[in-house]
Amino acid sequence: MLNDKSQCFITYDSNRELKALCITEIFEDLITSNRNLNIRCLYAFKVTSNKEWREGFDIIKQMAVDSKCNKITFQTSNHRIKSIGNFVGFKEVSTNMIMEV
Repeated sequence: MLNDKSQCFITYDSNRELKALCITEIFEDLITSNRNLNIRCLYAFKVTSNKEWREGFDIIKQMAVDSKCNKITFQTSNHRIKSIGNFVGFKEVSTNMIMEV
C-alpha cells in the first residue's frame, strides 16, 4: 500500500466491528502492457453472506475497470474462498503446483 500499487478494502458490521478484509495489488506486464488486479489476501472474521461478497467484488471489479486492468486474479487453497470466487463470476484457469523442500 505504501508503493501506491496496493489497496485495502475493509467491511464493518453495524457495530463497526471488522467483518472482512481484502488486500489487492495492481501488476503491469512490462512486455505486453496488460494490467492485472491481484487479490493478495481475503479474510472474513465474521459470517459474511454471498450478497455481501458480491457487493464487495463489484467494488473491486469497478476499481479494476477504472485502473484499466485486463483481469482480476487470486490464488487460494481454501474451499470456501474458491466457492465465493465461483459465485461472483471467477473461473478456474490453472493449477498451482508446489513442492515442499
